[in-house]
Amino acid sequence: LRHLPITSRSRQVTHHRSRIVRNMSSTKEFKVAKFEDLPNYGSKEVDVGKQKALLTRVDGKVYATAPKCTHYGAPLIKGVVTPDGKIVCPWHAACFKLETGDIEDAPALDALPVYPVRLDGEDIYITVDETTLESGKRRPCPRGDGQTMKVDEGKAKEHTVIVGGGSAGMGAAQGLREFGYPGKITVISKENSFPIDRTKLSKELSTDVAKLHLRDAKFFDELQVEFKHGLSVKSVDTSSKKITSDGGDTISYDNLILAPGGAPNNLKLDGFDLKGVYKLRGIMDTTSIASAKFGGKKRIAIIGSSFIGMEVATCLAKEGHNIIIIGKDQIPLANIVGDKVGHFLQKAQEKKGIEFKMGVDIESGVPDAQDNSKIGGIKLKSGEVIVADFVILGVGVHPDTDFLKESGFKLEKDGSVAVDKYLRVQGKENVYAVGDIATFPYHGAAANANGQNIRIEHWDVAMNHGRVAAQNISGHQVVFDKVPYFWSAQGSPIRYCGNTAGGYDDIVVQGSMEEEKFVAFYTQGQHPVAVLTVNSDPVAAKCTQLFHSGKMPSKDELVSGRDVLKIDL
Repeated sequence: LRHLPITSRSRQVTHHRSRIVRNMSSTKEFKVAKFEDLPNYGSKEVDVGKQKALLTRVDGKVYATAPKCTHYGAPLIKGVVTPDGKIVCPWHAACFKLETGDIEDAPALDALPVYPVRLDGEDIYITVDETTLESGKRRPCPRGDGQTMKVDEGKAKEHTVIVGGGSAGMGAAQGLREFGYPGKITVISKENSFPIDRTKLSKELSTDVAKLHLRDAKFFDELQVEFKHGLSVKSVDTSSKKITSDGGDTISYDNLILAPGGAPNNLKLDGFDLKGVYKLRGIMDTTSIASAKFGGKKRIAIIGSSFIGMEVATCLAKEGHNIIIIGKDQIPLANIVGDKVGHFLQKAQEKKGIEFKMGVDIESGVPDAQDNSKIGGIKLKSGEVIVADFVILGVGVHPDTDFLKESGFKLEKDGSVAVDKYLRVQGKENVYAVGDIATFPYHGAAANANGQNIRIEHWDVAMNHGRVAAQNISGHQVVFDKVPYFWSAQGSPIRYCGNTAGGYDDIVVQGSMEEEKFVAFYTQGQHPVAVLTVNSDPVAAKCTQLFHSGKMPSKDELVSGRDVLKIDL
């Protein structure tokens, strides 16, 4: 491991006082800046009345958009501008076209408003609509808009069914309308609610359904997307193109998108069927945990040192509970991030008062001394008993594909479904598999992206999967070649892009782990294959674009201190 100082790119940001030049009903034109003040491939926030807009220059062209990412509100002035006219969010790598504001990459669901730009000599003028300016976002796919519904009339009679209402299903349902599909759309979901932001379950333990909803009933009604809630699929007959529910109802389809997601793993040991043992997959789970932690400080055992387990521990520790994480591995997350970074993550959690019991095997759950129907602790194979008021299982998920096995689908050893580069299920007509269940050919990063089959359980990947499947059903031939990206909340913002499924043989670290501000480059030979950052935005977002364009620096360049933020795209 090599530790090198990380440098940062500084931008000079000047706010010009805007001046209204013309007032046209609800729209107004403002003089906002000088062309010479706007750096090439750079952005600048400007005042527009009481609001702000973002100017971005790509060569001789100036674009004006809303200043914040529509996902979580990240300041796009700190984002990454690409030569082909896109801007990438510095936090979670959502990507937008600057000319239209359209979404290029998840996890954003709303497009950016864009504003007409007029150049008069060196002066830059923009015309804004005050309502749009205040909202800061634009719905990407109003049904019936001729600009977004350019598909053969023959497809208007088609029926596309989406199995699953998670991230991938959400991306697919909205994407179908966004990319011009005019046919009928039905989503079959086990959940009783509309798609939620599942990332907030572990990061915030949120129980507020309204705040968790990605879209509401009105949105789907306007897009004419039908939801069948609380329904499980029993079987799929691809010869007759019919789906049978667990209640015996049948639904016919022309196109099928399989997006059932993952099912949480159980611990098949004595005592883990007692009350007080919780999983974390839906709103009912966070509601149960909220009830269990009510009434004062609790002793909580989290089994599994996964990203989910670590995030839940962070959230509960902030509330003053006593937390212990129990794991089989010697170092948390070492199989993903390596020993050095895994050790850093453990130490960072220990500073918050979180305990770790690593490298141990569990024998059973132990009933509570006063109530033998409730769990009271965890017995290790060493004989040690760890006392707990309740237990949260964070032992991973598996593809939720039992219904496909019963339907004659060929499943991989892990229960996933193999797809081609267009995310089509091999040997099944007009059937796509996306998200956690899909094993797909990897084309997302330079060195180890040679089309080998991988499966990734990332929220962002799942939503992008759904969007690509929607594009292909809508008549566009699109290969899935996105660079995998995910983020974690463990006190410090952690970002990760790329993939190490093909292996890595070294890690080059720039920055300081002691100061909790660093970048770890995972390399295979001279080629970086993945990047993890802590408190170093927008490095990971920039690396997604460097990976995609084949411009990531070599290992030797990184060792010598090459700053990826200074590399031209």
